[in-house]
Amino acid sequence: MRERSARMREVMDAAVRTATFPVIGLAGDVPTPSALGGVAMRDETLTTVTLTYGFEHPRPLVMVRTGLLERDRPVGFGRSSTEELEHWDEDDGGDAVGQIANAVDVEVAIGDQQVPARYRAGRRAWSLEFQLELDSALLDVLVISRERTLGELRLERIHSLEPFIAGRHAFEHALREQAELQREPEPEEWELPPIEGLAAHEELIRTTLEEQRRFARLRDSKSPRRPPDRDGPRQWEAATRAQMALADESRAKATEAVERLVNQVLRLSDTAAWFEDQILAELAITECIEHAALQREVASEDAQRTWARYWAPHTRPRPLPLPGEPPSETAEEVASRFGGLAEAERDWRAAWLRWVEAKP
Repeated sequence: MRERSARMREVMDAAVRTATFPVIGLAGDVPTPSALGGVAMRDETLTTVTLTYGFEHPRPLVMVRTGLLERDRPVGFGRSSTEELEHWDEDDGGDAVGQIANAVDVEVAIGDQQVPARYRAGRRAWSLEFQLELDSALLDVLVISRERTLGELRLERIHSLEPFIAGRHAFEHALREQAELQREPEPEEWELPPIEGLAAHEELIRTTLEEQRRFARLRDSKSPRRPPDRDGPRQWEAATRAQMALADESRAKATEAVERLVNQVLRLSDTAAWFEDQILAELAITECIEHAALQREVASEDAQRTWARYWAPHTRPRPLPLPGEPPSETAEEVASRFGGLAEAERDWRAAWLRWVEAKP
């Protein structure tokens, strides 16, 4: 995710630095931070640049969006000016707080030039939209403000966008630092009581089976609803730590092993009629746990190996491609990866049935 975000920032920065049309922004004493709010491109050509000023959750105080208009057709901006103003006029909960007034004709100064514009007002924000020609480029400009009045507005051509690029980087860095301070501890940072032996695996299996049965009862509408077990995440983490210690595995490998273990037991509970026999079920669970955690060869070894073959395609990483990169997998590769699942599951069921039949 971080790599993708960094790549997107690089694409945006490079596009802005190659802008071929003038960009309009605020003049004079402006709200801070001032930053690059976004860009739009078409056919790999920059068509829109948005500058933002100040910030008050959940959005900036002022936005100035400059779009390049082509002679034969307008460039699309996503939201229309009215939709954008309605978005800015929402309260912090995302609800509209008032009706947008009809547009009023006004004039706005761009440096020494007076330009006709259309002004709309909501209860919390107002917008100004106009077109002008600079350096043979026809521009469509939208200003939306939640702070300054129309009379206080001063606009000018922005000759360097580098401060806005730097401002966006600084603002994003500050947000990341704030998020780091407010973040919840990761599971590996939790303080958990020590658990010896296979107790953590056994407790996790017991809990997940109980949850599976509870959901089955809910589907049949035969049981009142109750909140899910809130200790579940801690039980998963305790089992993962135990797996790391018992099998001498990395966290990633231990996580996969625990997921493989739990899903095999749940699948047995859901599909194997013999699993209703409590003695057989307990024996099967014990062998599954010992095979996963102690890497011990068990009587159900064939079933354990077949389940590993069945489960492998579900755990193989499939990263999303970054901008400009081809898909991480072709349709043929996906079909190949999952194509043998039905056969593997049949082999797995058969291996468990042989295990059952071998019991006295």
